[in-house]
Amino acid sequence: MNISMSILAYELKDLPIESDIKNDGMTIQGIRFFDEGSVMSDHYVYISDETNGRSADTTRVVLSHQGSTIRITGPRFESVINRVNRIFEKYNEWSIELRSAMYKDDVFQRVLDVAHEVFATPMFFGHKSRMVFAITRQYTDKDVYEGWDEFKKELRITPHIAQIIQIQGYKPYMDVSRQQSLDPLQPNATIRYQLRTNVYYEGSVYGHLYIYGYEEKPDEAIWQLAKYVGGIFSEILKYYGVKNTLRFQEMSWVIDAIEGKELTPYQITHLASLAGTDRFDYYELFKFELNDNKLDNALLWLVDQLDSLDHTLSLPYGSAVVMLRYCTQGEDQSELQRLKEILSYCDFDCGISFAFSDIKDIGTAWKQAGMALDYAKERFEKIHMFRDCALLGISREFMDVTAWKPWIMPELLSMAKGDSEGGKEYYNTLSAYLENGCSPTATSKALFLHKNTLLYRIKKIESILGVELNDQATAEYLHLCCLMLDYSK
Repeated sequence: MNISMSILAYELKDLPIESDIKNDGMTIQGIRFFDEGSVMSDHYVYISDETNGRSADTTRVVLSHQGSTIRITGPRFESVINRVNRIFEKYNEWSIELRSAMYKDDVFQRVLDVAHEVFATPMFFGHKSRMVFAITRQYTDKDVYEGWDEFKKELRITPHIAQIIQIQGYKPYMDVSRQQSLDPLQPNATIRYQLRTNVYYEGSVYGHLYIYGYEEKPDEAIWQLAKYVGGIFSEILKYYGVKNTLRFQEMSWVIDAIEGKELTPYQITHLASLAGTDRFDYYELFKFELNDNKLDNALLWLVDQLDSLDHTLSLPYGSAVVMLRYCTQGEDQSELQRLKEILSYCDFDCGISFAFSDIKDIGTAWKQAGMALDYAKERFEKIHMFRDCALLGISREFMDVTAWKPWIMPELLSMAKGDSEGGKEYYNTLSAYLENGCSPTATSKALFLHKNTLLYRIKKIESILGVELNDQATAEYLHLCCLMLDYSK
């Protein structure tokens, strides 16, 4: 790896140095002794001893390259040579590690982990759409800025996270061409600067590498090294080709659909064709959540496991994992059995939406899968279907889109208010009776009531409401009303 005079000065800054660096670039391959009169190459830094080997109280060593100089006062000539050689060895080894990481699993994260050995600050690499593909794993509690853990949890830069990670009222040192796009800034005593370097794919900006630092302003060496790592990411994109980069775009499109953004016709057609076959009949959306909220690397581990299933697209989203599955009528259940096996040795629960035929319905399916998980919190199964709580889901959706109380009979509202004010438990009895399918036996067990007491209350409830609960349509309507009233408490 070539380095620059700025990088040498940065690595030697603990010594008493004076630097005058001009037209700096990462072109230096090694070190040579200065020989007056010889032709100096752009590829080497030349070292000389201004004391000419004479005994002196203070020694002065000079590093020269294409008109730039670094003067080091104090250390012996041999000591400086050894120090500079170690700098070259450090960056050569670092470059080898970076390039080795390019060909391993989880490649973006591997490269960022190696990059952190030099920068030792919070960093992330992401697509220009603000999807994040790699994020710093190593840092100490005292060095991390507020919100970094939440950012890691999200795995993407939402507007909320963008607000958290910035510094209010601080004017960045960066010039306009370098200034990163997240604003406004918010206060924090630890992070002093943020910088961004572009990552290119096929001649255009694909994404950005962001680095956060603790000094007053970023050293030029940090800019140069950041650009070098950005170049590694560009090489990765070129190596893996457009098929792999499209994978990240597909993930961002699914998230856009979940968040209610309208997809373009091209995006809809492309997502619809991901099954790898021309024939499929419908989709299902799966939402996976951890029971204990201890994320660590569990989300990425689960995504890796789900990638073994056929005709699926899996991705982390917030504190959950999304899986879009392409299905055909009459297919065997081997894939679902494989899913049960995966969930049997991890602490995830899974909610499954209704089947849907229009890819634009991903957002609705996401709600359904989430409701299935909410409904099943008290249950012990690992997989939960929205079909088991569809009425509950419809009630919540109805409450979100309209003024719902006028749709509930006033007598039922009065009954619910009476119970909440220490009434005769008529509303609670009715709600339990409807939840248990109008079964007196099941309701008696659920409420620890004698059956005769329950039947007496049911007659009183029918009298107050002016209805007959053995009428199916009436029971379904009242059940929907009770679900909305219970949810509103």
